[in-house]
Amino acid sequence: MWRINEMGRKDSIAFRKNILAFVLMALFFGTIIIMYYRMLEGETKERIVRECEANAEASSGMIDKYLSGGIDCINITEGSLNSMIREKRPTEDILDYLVSQSKAVESVLPEATTGIYGYINGEYLDGDGWVPGEDYDPVMRPWYIKARANMGQIVVVDPYLDAQTGQIITTFAKQMCDAKSVVALDLSLKELQKITEDITGENEIIMVLDRDYHVIAHSNRSEINIDYGSGGDALGTAIVDAYRISDDDSFRALYNNTEYIVYSKKLDNNWICLCATDTTQAYGALRKPLILTVIVSVLVCLFMTAIFVYSDRRERQAEELEEKTQIAVAANNAKTAFLANMSHEIRTPINAILGMNEMVLRECRDEDILRYSGNIKKAGTTLLGIVNDVLDFSRIESGKLDIIPTDYELSSVIGDIVNMIRTRADEKGLELRLDIDGDIPNGLFGDEIRIKQVITNLLTNAVKYTDEGSVTFGMRFSDDPGDADSIILEVFVKDTGTGIRPEDMDKLLAKFERLEEKKNRSIEGTGLGLSIAENLLELMGSKLLIDSEYGRGSVFSFFISQKVTDRTRLGDHEAGAVAGPFEDRNEAETFIAPFAEILAVDDNPINLGVFRSLVKRTQVITDTALSGAEAVKKSAAKKYDIIFLDHMMPEMDGIETLEEIRGNKSNPNAVTPVICLTANAVSGAREFYISAGFNDYITKPVDPVRLEEMMVSYLPEEKVTRRLGTKRGSVNEDDLPAEFAPLNGTAVDAAAGIKNSGGALEYMSVLKTFDDASPDRVRELNKLFDAEDYETYTIKMHALKSSLRLIGAAMLGDRAQDIESAGKNMDHDYIKQAHGRFMEEYESLIRLLQPVLSGKDVRDGINEDRPPAEPEMITASYDKMREAAEEMDCDRLADILSELDRYTIGPEHKERIERLRSAVRAYEYGNVLSILDMD
Repeated sequence: MWRINEMGRKDSIAFRKNILAFVLMALFFGTIIIMYYRMLEGETKERIVRECEANAEASSGMIDKYLSGGIDCINITEGSLNSMIREKRPTEDILDYLVSQSKAVESVLPEATTGIYGYINGEYLDGDGWVPGEDYDPVMRPWYIKARANMGQIVVVDPYLDAQTGQIITTFAKQMCDAKSVVALDLSLKELQKITEDITGENEIIMVLDRDYHVIAHSNRSEINIDYGSGGDALGTAIVDAYRISDDDSFRALYNNTEYIVYSKKLDNNWICLCATDTTQAYGALRKPLILTVIVSVLVCLFMTAIFVYSDRRERQAEELEEKTQIAVAANNAKTAFLANMSHEIRTPINAILGMNEMVLRECRDEDILRYSGNIKKAGTTLLGIVNDVLDFSRIESGKLDIIPTDYELSSVIGDIVNMIRTRADEKGLELRLDIDGDIPNGLFGDEIRIKQVITNLLTNAVKYTDEGSVTFGMRFSDDPGDADSIILEVFVKDTGTGIRPEDMDKLLAKFERLEEKKNRSIEGTGLGLSIAENLLELMGSKLLIDSEYGRGSVFSFFISQKVTDRTRLGDHEAGAVAGPFEDRNEAETFIAPFAEILAVDDNPINLGVFRSLVKRTQVITDTALSGAEAVKKSAAKKYDIIFLDHMMPEMDGIETLEEIRGNKSNPNAVTPVICLTANAVSGAREFYISAGFNDYITKPVDPVRLEEMMVSYLPEEKVTRRLGTKRGSVNEDDLPAEFAPLNGTAVDAAAGIKNSGGALEYMSVLKTFDDASPDRVRELNKLFDAEDYETYTIKMHALKSSLRLIGAAMLGDRAQDIESAGKNMDHDYIKQAHGRFMEEYESLIRLLQPVLSGKDVRDGINEDRPPAEPEMITASYDKMREAAEEMDCDRLADILSELDRYTIGPEHKERIERLRSAVRAYEYGNVLSILDMD
């Protein structure tokens, strides 16, 4: 029943949708038709206007030419008569001249004029011999009056009915030189009528009007001499009314529901020539195609509506299939989300298990327990690899796995891969062979992490499915024909394993698919390795190639383009050992630079203390700043050779601080090399910080070797004195001072902390600073968490993460990293879930440090033979400290305290000096002065 009602509802919706579609199409086509008709109408009107203009121009031109003949005759006659008047010739001579001139004019303008006449020397003289009646007074005639009024200018008298000829004529007149005489010429307008009639086209009306809108000539003779300016119901009146209010030469006039398009042209004597066209026929010709277009449009709308109805039926038929597809997609997405969430949840306890097991391996000496622990490590590592595969797979399916290219050394990639795979190969008794071209450029640009992952997956797979023989890891290269700065890197993995059956090749790259499941049941793995490798290669523009012979082995290979950043040869390979660029990084050249000055900026005092310790032996003068604002202030006051700038700081972070320094051209450090200090050692970090304006970056905890290498590369060469270094060995637990024994086997790796801090003395100082700051840090984190100020909380967690890793608490530092990442990703639910447990572990860590911090001073254990400090020397040291504290010179304070470490301090001063040491570590200059002022 529900299904029937649902179908009825959908049919109703479909019907309304089709009706709406028809209406919209009709509106669309109607709009198009109207716009098209308006366009044609406009074009037709423009054509009519052009025709009217042409006819008006032609008429006015011919009329002006006709009238100019009479004007020329007047001018010629007037010149001769003026001479005769000046000579005072008798009236008989003047009349004879008028008679002869009239005959000449009549021959030039036949039937257009009755000759020349005038009022000369007080007498009316007519060249045609016409004698006026007694009541005819020439000085009262319009031609005489207008000529006298215009003093020497030719005037044109408005048309009138001539008493002698009975024709409509106009008169040209001009005053003579004596200012009393006037000569005149009558010109018949019959010729104007002929011009008008001859040039008039179909559906056209041409009319010539005088200045008072009387009809002088008209294409319809019956309209001659009608006054269009006096009103009335006539076409001419309607045209004149429209002309009067129009500002353009062309305009529209309506008469009896008929539209006329009119073009006006003024003649030389200010008469008006109007050419009007009836648009009825022109516009009527447009209506037929309009009607036909409307009919066609309706048919098209009906046809398209029929298509919509048919498509709607097809769409409803496909709905069920679409619903099933959506259900399948939702199930797949749920599976991917589940795998991703489970992978994250499982990795956390696995990391804890492996971390604690590592402590057992380092601490325990019982062979049985070590064997058990070794098995735990092997199984845990395998499990972690499986979880990572599932996580990568889920990221690939959800489209959240990105390729991030960076600069890398191929030798380092090969070394890491070989060291990782060789152990597995040795465990199975397999020979790991290297077939790598030593001429491959060592410096490349690409996603080294994903390339390493693909190769590792291929090699791991080869070792898994090879029971005896060898696994060969090879590399070749060739120039990239499409890019002169790139090479085509060929990577292949060859094994002597079981090979692949031809019928199983299609299943090889399937997800969660294991070939010959029964035979390979004992082999660990998810069956995702090759699928992930194939997907990663596809993201990098490559593909996986497979060549296998069942029973003899397989070859997996791929070709990938990589940019070349360093053409140095990779090196030779002998007996499976990578030579050439691989070097013992524990042995390096050291240096001193006592005249060099650097600035270290970090909001964490512990980090600044460690940094100073790491660079202390280089004798570089080191200033510090606890904020971006302080860094800007110090950089404006002194020129430094290098600035080390922390990225994550509250209020003004490292990038904002860098922009402030670089943006001020008057700052002496506007072009000083600036190195970013960051705990985010992720792929692509270098490109990010370089693009932000940094010259380079170094990760925290700071590697002393890397730090010295970077300082040498950026310090001015003239300030550096190089000296051959000695081999740097890692700190061993057996070599630790006894004071750090309570940390053995705990979550704090004291050996790593000593290495990070630059020495045992410095490490003890770091631990004390860490402990001093912990109560305030615990209160601050809890307060920010309760206030849900997650932005500031994330910044504070970032600083704590660096401190934890610095003292050797790597596992808790990783937890802080996870919480920091959640804060950056706005994952507040994760923070709420993880905060309580993290704070418990943090407070446990603080308690763990107490036996070390409350025990014998490490300085006492390291050097029992120090001479006692004399009272005068301590008093002098206090004075120096007071001066340094007043100047807020932390470096001098630290140097004074370091000098005191060379002596044994008596109990009467030991507590005060320790309090001074804590205040200096916290940069509390006022507290330093208060302690010094105590009795």
